[in-house]
Amino acid sequence: MEPSTDTLLAAAGSDSLHRALEELFLAGARFHPAEAADTVSRLAPPTTAADFYGPLSTLAPNTAAAAAPAAAPAGDFQLLLLLLGALYLWLVAHHLGNIYTLFVQTTSRSAALRPNDQRNGSTYTPFLRLSIALGLLFTGLLGMRLAAPQSFAADVPQVTFSLLTSLSVYGVLLLQNGMLRLAGSITLTQEFTTELLATKRSLLALASILLPPALLCYILTPVGSGSGWLGVILAATGIVLFLFLKATLSLFVSKKVSIFHWFLYLCTVEIFPVSLLWLLMARN
Repeated sequence: MEPSTDTLLAAAGSDSLHRALEELFLAGARFHPAEAADTVSRLAPPTTAADFYGPLSTLAPNTAAAAAPAAAPAGDFQLLLLLLGALYLWLVAHHLGNIYTLFVQTTSRSAALRPNDQRNGSTYTPFLRLSIALGLLFTGLLGMRLAAPQSFAADVPQVTFSLLTSLSVYGVLLLQNGMLRLAGSITLTQEFTTELLATKRSLLALASILLPPALLCYILTPVGSGSGWLGVILAATGIVLFLFLKATLSLFVSKKVSIFHWFLYLCTVEIFPVSLLWLLMARN
């Protein structure tokens, strides 16, 4: 004898769906799967997320479905990287004598960092300017890589982001030079200011020669790796900073300027603009 639908409804509504199905099978119920599924769907109470996770639970967005593809350097960014690498190789190959002179200038105690130096012909000063310009472009690439993967996935084109970073660093250098020249004009020490600017220019060129190989290797590493190359970059930067502090301190002492003024120069001209740029980048 097959149980009726009324028996099923009464049994399911009395306690639970499990008990109703148990009574049906004990009574020898035989029914079609489609009819049983329809009956169970009507008898089962509606289930919500609050029933499982509590009334204070909230529905999280489906991040797996909306996940963006893995960020990676774009083709134009890789092309810029290739062009800068080729330009660096050309600079090293065609200015070996100037590079040697630069190393002697910045590491020897007896070598003076004279402004408008014309050693090795008339190519030394243009070599310094070209080296600094190349170093600024590599700085933009480094900023792009340090901000990855956010910078790779940003709406701004990667080449534009890199060039904007280079322009920001160049703006800081212009601000520092302007502050230094203004101070020299006020204190009537233009000659001393010119020598100080020449010292800074030579050490910037030295950094532009030392850092690009490690920068290229670090930029080419996948996001999340390359800590070893980053350590090499920091070590080379530390060496250049040490040489800069040593050269500027020697210049202040040779001109009989107090160490207090040297410390004041570092804080106001060198550190303050850099910290201001870092603050603006961190907020944005």
